Amino acid sequence: MILIIKKEYFKYLFIILSFCLVLFFLNRVTIPNEQGEELLVETVQDNIKKDKLIKNIGYQERVLYLDLVSKVESFNIMEQFFLIESLLTTLADLPQLEYAQFLIAGERKKLSPYLNLKEPIKLRHQAAQIAIIIDDFGNRAEGTEGMLNLEQKITVAIMPFEKRSQQEAKEAIAAGFDVIIHLPMEPNNGKRSWLGPKPIMTTLATEEIKKRMEEAIADIPQAIGFNNHTGSKATADKRVVKAVLEVAKANDLIAIDSRTSPESVIGEIGNKLDVPVLTRDLFLDLQSDSKDIEEAMLTLVGMAIKEGAAIGIGHVGPQGGIKTLATLEKLLPELNKKGIEFVGVSDLIDK
Repeated sequence: MILIIKKEYFKYLFIILSFCLVLFFLNRVTIPNEQGEELLVETVQDNIKKDKLIKNIGYQERVLYLDLVSKVESFNIMEQFFLIESLLTTLADLPQLEYAQFLIAGERKKLSPYLNLKEPIKLRHQAAQIAIIIDDFGNRAEGTEGMLNLEQKITVAIMPFEKRSQQEAKEAIAAGFDVIIHLPMEPNNGKRSWLGPKPIMTTLATEEIKKRMEEAIADIPQAIGFNNHTGSKATADKRVVKAVLEVAKANDLIAIDSRTSPESVIGEIGNKLDVPVLTRDLFLDLQSDSKDIEEAMLTLVGMAIKEGAAIGIGHVGPQGGIKTLATLEKLLPELNKKGIEFVGVSDLIDK
């Protein structure tokens, strides 16, 4: 049963919800104090009621149902992000609520191609967090300078044993960014020359794999973790991954699975070895067209709002370079203003 409360009665929502919990769910619920009720009133008045964006409110089993008017579909994407993100973080202060189920004129649907509201979204006090990893540092590739000068935090993934590896690591640290090793690992297809010196190959003995991993760490001592460069073949090999992760654990490094293969066992082996593992959600510049990169970035934001956090990977050099940089320079400051937080991968551990 869903109790529908007309918008004229927002200020009584706490009282009515409390009574409903007692009557229908036999929960002993009381309104904590007048401040709690005032918070709800302010939330509605400041964020919703002025623009008459909400049609009805309902409650069922710790889920608050918010029926938004259809005109929110005509908002630009930044306004939509701001609306949903603001409601998720503000409603987290209210007792007895865990999720919000948004409806548009009574229907569960996508608010935009980037924001699917069909399922309930968990309320949270923390802003939606996005970690953007930029791969292929180490050779002063196209876009390097601009990436290192971004105001928002990113994670810099540096190829080891390259001419500029150590210098770019120092610059990234000076900028306040996380640094990780962009570890070359054997792909199923591709040229050996793509991997640079000392890649992790499946034909190597276990001790040689460990030695190369240790040398990569020594080359970039600022690194707090690593992700894989290519590696569709190597990351699916349990022996190879175990050897790499054992060295990572010994050096207190985290692992980020770039997911270049659906057969990757990094997460599985990392769990067994108690190595923190994060997983890439989206590549930003698989398609090098500027419009496609922007679409991918907006999709990543939608993921972060729904899940609380998301990880995207972009590139310096020919894969993304200046086009990826231009997209980040355009979108990140505005997204920051809309409540999205940009963090390093280290900030996502235990989330």
